[in-house]
Formats: sequence, structure tokens, C-alpha cells
Amino acid sequence: MTDYTSLIEEEYGEKKKPFYANIFETILDVIPSATKTAAEEVYDLSEYIPTSVKQGSKVVGSGVMDVINVVDKLRGTAAGVWDVAGQYGPRIERDERTGEYSADSLFSDWTAYKGSVTDEKDFIDRALEGAMEGAANPSTKSFWDEFGSLIPEGAKEYAPGGVPVGASGEFVGDVAANIAGDPLTYTPAAVVSVPFKIISGAAKKIGAPIGRMGPVKSVLEALNIYTGDAAIAKKLVNDIRLEHQGVRTMGDREGEVLNAQLAEIAKQAGVSVPELKSAIVEGIESGTIPNLGMYSQDVINFAEGEVDFYKKLLAREKAGGVPTEDIAARAGELGIVKEGYMPHVPGEEFFGKTLTQKMVNLLSPKVPSSQKRALEGTIKDINEKMGRSFFLDDPVTLHRLRKIWSDQALASNRLLSKAADEFGMVAKKDKDGVYRAKDGSRVPDDWEILKGVAYPSEIHRVLSRADKILSSPQEVHKLFKAFDATQNWWKKYALALRPAWHTRNAFGNFWNAYLIGGLTNPLRYGQAAAIQKAMHIGKGGSLQRKLDLISGKKPTTGVNPKLEVPGTGMTREEIFNEAVKRGVYESGLYAQDIGGSALRQSKIPGATEWVGVNKAFEAGKMVENNARLALFIDGIAKGIRKAGGKGPIDATKILDESAINVRKSLFDYSDLSTAEKDYMKRAMPFYTWTRKNIPAQLRAIAEHPDRANKLNILIAGLQRDTKTIDSNDVDQWVKDQFPIFLNAKDSEDTHTFITAMSYLPTAELERIFTSPERMGHLFGQMGTPLLKVPAEIWKNYSVFKEKPIDVLEYKSEGKFGEGTFKSVPGLTGSDDFLGLKVTPKQKHLLQSLVLLGEIDRLNPFGVFGTEEKKSWAGATRHGRDILESSRWIRALTGARLYTREKGKAEMREDLELRSDVEWLRRNIKYAARINEDLMEHLQRQLDEITQ
Repeated sequence: MTDYTSLIEEEYGEKKKPFYANIFETILDVIPSATKTAAEEVYDLSEYIPTSVKQGSKVVGSGVMDVINVVDKLRGTAAGVWDVAGQYGPRIERDERTGEYSADSLFSDWTAYKGSVTDEKDFIDRALEGAMEGAANPSTKSFWDEFGSLIPEGAKEYAPGGVPVGASGEFVGDVAANIAGDPLTYTPAAVVSVPFKIISGAAKKIGAPIGRMGPVKSVLEALNIYTGDAAIAKKLVNDIRLEHQGVRTMGDREGEVLNAQLAEIAKQAGVSVPELKSAIVEGIESGTIPNLGMYSQDVINFAEGEVDFYKKLLAREKAGGVPTEDIAARAGELGIVKEGYMPHVPGEEFFGKTLTQKMVNLLSPKVPSSQKRALEGTIKDINEKMGRSFFLDDPVTLHRLRKIWSDQALASNRLLSKAADEFGMVAKKDKDGVYRAKDGSRVPDDWEILKGVAYPSEIHRVLSRADKILSSPQEVHKLFKAFDATQNWWKKYALALRPAWHTRNAFGNFWNAYLIGGLTNPLRYGQAAAIQKAMHIGKGGSLQRKLDLISGKKPTTGVNPKLEVPGTGMTREEIFNEAVKRGVYESGLYAQDIGGSALRQSKIPGATEWVGVNKAFEAGKMVENNARLALFIDGIAKGIRKAGGKGPIDATKILDESAINVRKSLFDYSDLSTAEKDYMKRAMPFYTWTRKNIPAQLRAIAEHPDRANKLNILIAGLQRDTKTIDSNDVDQWVKDQFPIFLNAKDSEDTHTFITAMSYLPTAELERIFTSPERMGHLFGQMGTPLLKVPAEIWKNYSVFKEKPIDVLEYKSEGKFGEGTFKSVPGLTGSDDFLGLKVTPKQKHLLQSLVLLGEIDRLNPFGVFGTEEKKSWAGATRHGRDILESSRWIRALTGARLYTREKGKAEMREDLELRSDVEWLRRNIKYAARINEDLMEHLQRQLDEITQ
């Protein structure tokens, strides 16, 4: 049992409330019950419900479930009637003694049922009563009860080898029965969402003028929310952004193919790949391509193909108004043949050990490809003069970068061209200085001009800002660069190498694809996997197959990309290309929020672009892209079915709507405002997920209560028969993590629960359905460790655990704390981490490196010590580890059962009462505002209480 000492220790750092505060709270609690009317007492049906089942689907301390439980009332009402019918109506019964089943009541006149002489209620009365009880407390009613009564107890408790087969089957049956019995399961979505549509429509009408107010508009747009004409223009900007994102993705794929092709050519020529690549670059720049015949004709063909690539690219840029004159004009004087243009890009040693994706993410036409050159000679000449790889000499990397930069340079032109076609009118000034359209009509006074085209003012504002960003890059401050690089390193190692994170992310994708996106057909995930396999061009496939993919031919080996996906009328390759083009593919957390793999990867463990961590991220992207493709396929198939028989199918509309559904459900992590990128993402590393997820969950619950109610049913099934829980028995950090309590029949002294915050995206609504104080605290937990951890160590307070880090330092006001840097980890300290002796603050600092914390919790094979033996470094293991098998399950999946002692709340209240009384006893005599008579009276009361 927990003693007072441990309770006192938990209370350190928490401000004690004076005793009279508890008195006021008691009065406030009593007032509502004292003023309850007789009518309310009559209809308060919860009083008649056994306390053993009151817990139901209500999660302790969860405001989310208070809201979502409302949508369960229809099922609860129906289940209440079903419960009455099962007890008094026609049913099949099982004799517990003989195990035989009887169906006699099926043929009785059950509608005329009377309970007894003193019970005049008939079946209809009882059915109405059951319906009212179910509506008042839906979680107390289940369609499974009558089916479960037919199953022998032995079957329910069947657990071969400790595996609870019977209990699992009962849970599945419970959930299935309630889904089948839920009227919302069969209600058309259009009907169910009517209340939301009415409220939403009214809100738009009321909110539209408010949203146009300057201060409100500024706040909304800082959160990337646009209204009216600005929203129309913002959509166009997003379309261009997604197009460019698709070019980057396809450029990466093309680079993989070119690298594979050169590797095969180098192998046949008997030279190294770097030597061959350097020779190709020199041959192109110096005009000596024929000399490459010493390797093979394939090398000449490759080099000539690159020359043609750059010619077409320069011609396209010239036509689009991109300044390229310097490239051609200065070629000769810099010692490069006119046809030998290749971009001069600073190499690895200029940037550091790796050339990261930052080079690719530049969003400006003013990139190295169009900047004036100052150094004479080819890349080879310059590198030899410098004595190092001053410029990159990899034709594939240069090809990829140049293609992406070219698309960036032309993005503004595409944006304004589309905008002019859709929203603008070409306008010129007449002799009086008035802007007129081609037909001579006057341009409206409130329209504004951008590059010779007139637009409505709000559209002009958004377009001009986007054009400025595309054409005028802003240099990020060096301090921010260092901060971003450090935080990105922390994020990658906090996530990539943790299997539990990948498992949780995959589960979250599945849930959002269902709740928000409406994906219910599991076959779509298999079809998406087939597309991924068919279009894969990384390691594991033959060169010929990779070349076939680029050329569009039927592959000689592997999964056929030309095969049609059922229900879509499109081939695997077509779906993939449309997914890339519309920002479905490579737009998730791994690809956009944290960044893609580097162009050059490091072999040094611990480096930001270490090949190991990048491969882990590639695996995460594969799972993430699978869910995105599956939802995209599902949207296409549903769109075609919906349009069937209603005239010609608008394919573009179906594809656009399917892509929007994916981005709405699984999010576009690159779609953030400048303010969000500059401030919010730096302050909170995983801001993007929370920013996208919370509004999406709220909207999904309102639009699809039929889907949201499945969460009620799932949690009710898990918590069925759980005893009423005193929430004070549960730590605050547990409540913040959305605990789900289980009916652990093997223990009468503890609560058993799991936490759903990391698994269930809907659980994150707990961050807003709580008090302002708790909301602020939860968002504080999301703060960047680069700022939060130093502050926590300085203040000696853990924000997550809500208690001091070093209790001794707190008690002694800093006089006797163990400190952070007073000793080297491993030498001294009252705590342990990874088998080393550490101080509490050192452990707190090391645990901020999440991967190390995971390894410490895993404690594989007890290497960091156990209760019986010391660690590999001789440190004592503090705290009790869970079972070895459970630790591995937690490390791989993140799943863990927790237990908390029952009755802890009473002990805590007793402790608080004693503390408050002692506080008041010591301080009451100094309270100047309390008169002497009242002071004596309170003193007598305190004496009586403490006797």
C-alpha cells in the first residue's frame, strides 16, 4: 500500500490550498444539489443505474468523451429497448444447470406481461423506461448482453497458455453486436450530417463579415485560414505548390534510374562510378564528348542526352521570362563550350559532410543555376585548382537539382498565367490614365493590377504575396539555421529508429483514413501496395525494369504498372502519377514535416543524414504513402460509382476531390503559413500534426457521427463492467494521456488501464476539451526540448510529470541538490540511466533524447541492471521493470498495461486535510482581517476536527 511518505513526495512542487478554499468548494458543490427540482429528481434516471456499470465508455477526466458520448444516445436508446425485450420479450434461454437452451418464450404472449400484483408496468412501459435509461447513459446499455448470456462461463474464461481467447471473443462480440444494432450504422451520411450542415452554413454567413475584419483576418491567415476571394486565390497557390512538389518527387525517381544506369555502364566499362561521372561532366563542359567513347557508346549517348536536357530546359526558361542570358553569353569567356552548360553547385566540403535536401527546398528562381559565374574553367578545372571538391561533379545530382530549380523559377509564371485565365483581365492604361480591359470596358475601381492583369483586391493581395515569395528569397538568420538543424536532428532520432513510433503512426493513419476519409474497404491497402511495388525504382529491382518504368513500357519483371486497379478505370501507373501530381504521394510527416533523405548520405552513426536513420524514414514513408494511396484509390472508385449513369464522368473533378480528401484526412504537412513555419514549428516540433489533426477530428465528428460513434462502442467494449473509478486515484499525467480502463478481474486492489493519446488521433482533442490551465500545460509539454529542457533543469521542475526533478533540491531550497554538472555521469548519482549512475537532473537531460530513453526502458536482457543484480557499469537499478516480454512489446508497438492502486484518493484527501489544518493552525493568528471572536471559533472547530 502507498504510505504517506510517497504521497508527500508526490505533492512537492504543488501549491497547497488553504483549508477555507476547500470549504468554499464544498459549498459550491452543495448548491446545485440543494436547488435540484422535484422534476429533475424524477427524470434523473442515472440514480437507478448500478454504480458498477456507470463507468461505461466514460474515460476518467476526459472532456472528449463527454462530447462524443452525445452521438451514442440513439444507440443507447435502441439498446435500452433491446435490453427490455431480452428480459421480458421473446428470447432463447439457457439453463445454467443443464446447459440446455429453451425457446418457449418465443411463443408466449409477451406483450401482455405484468411483473407482479404490485408491479403494474406492462412491456410498453418497461420499453419506454429502458429507452430513457439508454438515452441518459448510453454506455450502460449493450446489444451484446442477451447474446452473451447464452455463452457458458467456461467459454468466456477460456485462456489456453494464459492467452485470453474467451475474453477477446467476448469483446469482439460486444463491439460487433453494438455496431450492428446502432441505428447510425444504417443512416445515410447526408441525413446524419444535416445538423452540422445547418450550423456550418449559419456560421459561414455570420462569420464571413467578421472574417473580413483586419485584425481577425490577420490572425486567421497567420494560421493559414483564408476566406472569400482570398481562399480562392490561396487554392490556386496551393495547386502550384503541389505541382512543384510532384516535380521534386518525380525528379528523385528519375535520379534513381539514372544512377542505376550509370552503375551498370561503369561495371561494363570496368571503372568506378565516381570516375565515370566526373568524366561525363568534363566531356559535356569541355565539348569533348566523343572522347567518352573510350568507355563505351552508352557513355556518349548518356552525355548527349544530358546536353539535350539542358538545351530544352534553357529554352523553356527563356520563353518563360527567366533570365538566362548570362549562362550562354559568358560560357566562352569562362572556358566552357556554348552547348556545355551545367550548373556549378558548391560541393560537400563547402556545406559540410552532407549535401542535404535544403538545396532542393530553395523556392526561388534566383538559384545557382542563374547566378552570374565568377570562376573560369570547367568543374574539373576549378576542383583541381582548389585541391578539393569545390563544385559537385555528379551529373545525376546536377540533373536533379537543375530540373527542380527550373520548375521553381517557372512556378510564378504558371501561377500568374492560371490566375489571369480564371480570375483576371488583361488591362492597359488609356491616355487618361484609366485602366481598361481589351473590350474597352473600365476596370472596376476596387481591382488592382499585377504584371498587366487586373484582379479583385483580395485575390490580388494573395497572388502578389505568393509572387514575391517565389521571386524574392529571404535569407534565414544563421541562428535560426543552427536551431532548425539541431531540432531536425532531434526529431529524426526521436522517431526514426523507434519501432513503436512507426506502429503508432500507422495505426493513426488507419483511423484517420476511416473516421475522416471514410475508407472501410481493407482491400484498398493491398491495391496501394501493388502500386508501390509496381512503381518502385530503388534497390531490389533490375536495371531493365527501372528503365521500363521511365519509358512507360511493360516491365520485363515484377508487378505490372499497366494493370488496371479494380473500380477506378485507371492503371497503377496512372494512379501513381496523378497521386504525385496532386500532392497525395510524399506529402506526409516523413516526407514534408521532417524532410526527405539527403542527396549524399553519411555513413557516420549519429549524423543527421546517417544512412541508417534515413533508411528507417524510408520505411516509415512507405507505410505512410500506402495509406495515402489507399484512400486516393477509394476516393476515385467512390467518385466513379457516384457519377455512374449521370452523364459523362468528369475525371478531373473526381481526381481533385479524391486528392482533397486525402489531404484533409492524412494532411498535407507542407501547407503552413509563413508565421507557422517561422514561429510555431520552431516552438513546438510536432506543431504541424496537432494543427492539422484537431480541426480535422472536430469536423469529422460533426460530419460523420456514425463513424465517430464506433469509438464509443470500442471504448465501451473495453471498459465493460469496469467499476466506478475515483479519478483522484489516477495521476494527472495519466488523465492527460486519455486512459482506457480495463476490467482486470485478477486484481481487486488496482486499476488497470492503457493510454490512447499516442495511438488514437481523436484522443488529441483532449488538449482543447479541458480547462484553460490544463490546455496551457498540455501545449507546454509540446514545446521544443531545446528550450524546455534547459528551463526545466533550471527551475528543477518536470512539466510532464508535474513535480520537481530533484526532490532533495526542492526540499532544501537548492542547498543539497545533486546538480547537473557537478559530476560526470557514471561516477556518482542517486539515480540510474542506461546502467550508469546519474543524478536526477542528468537523467532528465538524457531522457530528452527520446531514443536513449526508449532503450533504457527496454533494458534488454537486464543489461542495465535488475532488482537482483547491478548493471554492466555497477549501478543499482532504481524502480521496478515490467516483465521482459512486456518491455519488448512496448518497444515494438508502444502498447503497455498500467496499474494504479485503488484507494489512493482517500489517502491523498486525508493528507491534504491534515496539511490544510496544520497550515491554518500556524497562520490563523496572523490573519489581521479575522476578528478575535471568529478566530477563537475557528480554532475550536479545528481542535474538534483533529481530535
